[in-house]
Amino acid sequence: MPSNHCQICKRPLSDYTSVKIGMGPVCRCRENGQPYFDFLHAVFSVIDVKPNYILIKDTGHMDHKTVSSDVEWVLAQLAGEYDLQYRRIFYIDSAGDIDEIIHAGAAFHGFKHGHEGVAL
Repeated sequence: MPSNHCQICKRPLSDYTSVKIGMGPVCRCRENGQPYFDFLHAVFSVIDVKPNYILIKDTGHMDHKTVSSDVEWVLAQLAGEYDLQYRRIFYIDSAGDIDEIIHAGAAFHGFKHGHEGVAL
């Protein structure tokens, strides 16, 4: 029977896939405490974390969704690890360009090209 809470961390589950398998996206991406590649989602690396920004790099674009095509999931992963309230989020795409993910916490609001006002 499906559970509305993650079997690992006991957090409430909200999306259909998580409820069906009984595990949230953060816990699905860990095996024995170590990250592993979830082929359903984007693969990215955290490059730098500062009080005012997080810089990530899209690393799985050949075999996985990209950061931009799976941005809601990416934000959920980052929100599970970091306080996003006062941080801008930048990502290096597969072409090497830097773009900003416009967000309010884990809620996605759009993209903006570049990293205006922040020296990365």
